[in-house]
Amino acid sequence: MQDENPRTSHTSTTFKYSTFTEVKDLLYYFLIHWKWVLLGVILAVFSAYLYLRYTIPEYRSHATIMIKDNQRNGVTDPSMAVFSDLGTLSNLNVNLDNEMEVIRSRSIIRNTINKLGLNVTYIIQGKLKNKEIYETRPFDLSIHHFSKEYQNGKVAFSFNIKGIDHLKYQLYSSSGESIGKFTFGEIVKVPQGEIVFTKTKNYIDYITSPYEISVSHFPVENTVDNYLNRLKVIKPN
Repeated sequence: MQDENPRTSHTSTTFKYSTFTEVKDLLYYFLIHWKWVLLGVILAVFSAYLYLRYTIPEYRSHATIMIKDNQRNGVTDPSMAVFSDLGTLSNLNVNLDNEMEVIRSRSIIRNTINKLGLNVTYIIQGKLKNKEIYETRPFDLSIHHFSKEYQNGKVAFSFNIKGIDHLKYQLYSSSGESIGKFTFGEIVKVPQGEIVFTKTKNYIDYITSPYEISVSHFPVENTVDNYLNRLKVIKPN
């Protein structure tokens, strides 16, 4: 049995002692400056909280759509389905491409925007951060008539609204100039045309405290372009 090399044993012992000494010195250093270490941890946690609390989140939505082949579904005889596949497969890619173009069509996106009112934004004014309240908005903006100066809604505009009570509100222009006091449901004449603010079912959540909401109306076609640039339709593998 061979004896352990004295030189190797000495080197190993020296390395272990050096490592232990470095760790001990590091711990001793942190113990001396524990106040600064604790302060750094608190600042890091507080900064992370502020970032998560006041950063406006962005979401991405995914969906899968199944497109049925009506020509193939019309074949009821199983023995003929094999021959039907020969013609169906040749047209499958063409039909899929056509359906993808339909989903990306401006007319469908335009109809969706008009139906859901996606060209109107409702932003509630906060102390440190403004928040969009599309689903929980207390009222809806309706346009009864556009003026010629605003080219039938082709020019963006905005208003600021301050609630007075459960019936009335104060209307301001985007520059902060007071337009007047009005009642919800009343037709209001403004330079942009004739508008109406109608209360929604969520309005009861806002009457307990004063609020200020910025309402912006954007041209429909500009909103269509915005959604088209963000919409991706991908053919599955």
